[in-house]
Amino acid sequence: MTVFPDFSLQDEDGYLRHTSEFHPALFVWLRQLGCRYARAQIQQLRKLDILDPVKLVLISPCPPPQARLFRRQHLQRLPCALLSDTQFKTYEQNRLKKPPFWSFLDKTLADPLQNGKIILTRPSGQIHFRYLAYKASDRPDTGEFLKTLRRLRL
Repeated sequence: MTVFPDFSLQDEDGYLRHTSEFHPALFVWLRQLGCRYARAQIQQLRKLDILDPVKLVLISPCPPPQARLFRRQHLQRLPCALLSDTQFKTYEQNRLKKPPFWSFLDKTLADPLQNGKIILTRPSGQIHFRYLAYKASDRPDTGEFLKTLRRLRL
């Protein structure tokens, strides 16, 4: 199994956070915060019912002040970490040079996993599940993902 790469990014308050503090976690890479797609994606992620010990970690290319505003406006009561990757370090580590481009909100948006990149890690930091999307309608099968998530908790 592949080990999740170590990296540090700023949270919305400007503090450096390291990946090792989140495992097991569902890492979700978002497009620009505040765009229609990201807002709809957050609403869909709420439906996944991610429970302890798995943490939800959202990564965006927006700076901490924008992330702080996005948390206030769209992440009320959603327990998650919101990290800023303004230099695209983590996008490049996973073969994406920049966040996926979604020109318009895709009409097929109906799945909480419809996103640019999703990685689920084990407590040890090993990658348990990985999915890379190349267009807005790409997504893994939600049922399969939920089975994988349940297997992680066992």
